[in-house]
Amino acid sequence: LTFEWLSAITNAVSFGEDGATSPKRTSQSSKNFTMVVAKALPFLMKNSDDKSWEPSIRLILNFIQEAIATDFASALSLSPYSGSCGLKTKISEADMEKAYGKEAIQAALRAEPLMTFHGKWLDEVCSLKLEASKHIEPPGPFPAHFQEVALSEPPKTSVVPFCRDMGDPFTIKSGGLTFHVLARSIVQSPHKIFDVSAEVEVVMFVHHGDACLPTIFEKDPILLSEPSAALFPWICEFHWHGQLWRVEGLPVSVMGFVLNIICPMPEEIFSAQAPFLLQLQTPFRHPHKVPVAMCPPNREEAAEKRVVLAACLRIGWEIDDIPRLAGIRGVVEDWFNFHMSAGVELFVIYDQDGSFAKALPQVVKSGFIEYHSHFRQHIAHPGEETGSVSMSAHRRAAQGNAHCLASLKGRADWVAMLPGLDTFLWMPPWAAKMSDGGKNYKHRVPPFAWAKLFLEQMEDHRHRIASLQLAEVQFAQGNGSRGKSLFTTYQYRSPPRVEMSHTILVNPENVVEVGMGHFAFPRFGAITVNVSHDVFRINHYVDFVQPEGSSRCDDCTLFDDSVGLEMEEWLRMSTQ
Repeated sequence: LTFEWLSAITNAVSFGEDGATSPKRTSQSSKNFTMVVAKALPFLMKNSDDKSWEPSIRLILNFIQEAIATDFASALSLSPYSGSCGLKTKISEADMEKAYGKEAIQAALRAEPLMTFHGKWLDEVCSLKLEASKHIEPPGPFPAHFQEVALSEPPKTSVVPFCRDMGDPFTIKSGGLTFHVLARSIVQSPHKIFDVSAEVEVVMFVHHGDACLPTIFEKDPILLSEPSAALFPWICEFHWHGQLWRVEGLPVSVMGFVLNIICPMPEEIFSAQAPFLLQLQTPFRHPHKVPVAMCPPNREEAAEKRVVLAACLRIGWEIDDIPRLAGIRGVVEDWFNFHMSAGVELFVIYDQDGSFAKALPQVVKSGFIEYHSHFRQHIAHPGEETGSVSMSAHRRAAQGNAHCLASLKGRADWVAMLPGLDTFLWMPPWAAKMSDGGKNYKHRVPPFAWAKLFLEQMEDHRHRIASLQLAEVQFAQGNGSRGKSLFTTYQYRSPPRVEMSHTILVNPENVVEVGMGHFAFPRFGAITVNVSHDVFRINHYVDFVQPEGSSRCDDCTLFDDSVGLEMEEWLRMSTQ
């Protein structure tokens, strides 16, 4: 809960020079503040005396105070003040006009009153007497207390086909709940949760059999896993060769999209590298039971096949319509050729209707693709209207990301969580090195596998990192003419959106959740790294499938052809 509130509030109280309070984004900033005031703060104040929530709430309120004292004071050019927030508790309209300009403030006020910048909530927060926030050291691996039991006969496993692929989803109904087991993996992380050689992670999407589906709204509703399942105490039972090991597991559902149960693995089973049965259950009178067949790959063979960089891709549109909507032939092939040239060695694709395989069978059969043709069927719900393909893809985006991350643990060093065909990895340093006036396109295209080379140079630090957070730069057509690719059509860019991570490169073994792919929840002791937009970023072609009419980017005014004609010609040559 603390992490969720901190994530929301961090975005809402960012006052950096390039952040949410820049003049053209003041209205959006106002909405963020309204969210904090109307939702977060009353909840926090109301529950601040509750012993269960009090430590988390004090941490959050302390964080808000520190943000106000530093970023807010700096953005408004306010002198330090003796109050607990470091500034005067009443922010006048004159202060706002001085910081952001009179026209920007008046425009924002017309869109939505900025009462939250200088309203009662600031007084309340700044008047709270809180202890200074303290750095919390990771607790270190927990001891795993195995209870070993001899069985008279092995358990019946007919409910789960034995030795299915570790990333092959299946469904179990138990105790009034439906458990969609999305994927399972055996994890060896330098940041252990339990004091054992390896841990088993089982990622599930859980719901009741009725028509009630919890959701959270981001553009469209996004499905949430049944919250109560994460509060159950879960027991992990390992069955192997007539023996049973029983141990307490750790349920993790910080963001709420899926339930990840982490079980310490008995050393005997880990050393054997043989199939076994893991039964997850709750210790109730009428328990929930989820039997999961585990078929670990040979570790030596897996190490040989391991790739440096893989990518998860969600197809949010009927694939046949994308070239037509974009007005560009070969736009899908360009995306794959571009990222193959960047060094992506494996793509995991999540389609909703199977249209991708029909439109591009040569890509699916290429050998560098793992293709899920109808992913929404794996977490279908009887009370849900499936709607359009794009809405269905968005609803299940977090579950697809969770499945992709789990299925790639032990198989990839890094995973790029790419949300669509309009987003491209990019490293601006290559553009600087390639500047030769466009005389020779070979000098304007980066060397092969440039992203892979960058990540290989970070190998000595990879064990410490959970994810690299990349900022977004948006591209629009502006006053330019249409070309034959995204790169020659959209050459006017925005300033970098540094106030929030747009896309992440994940080290799978050091992460337990990824949510919508904007940020990752790390294991104890692993760190997230904000990568400078000058080093590595996301180029986002925001008008990709809506080239006509007004642009989604209102500040794409900077001409940038660093990814332009030369890249287009090189990619088309690669396609041929």
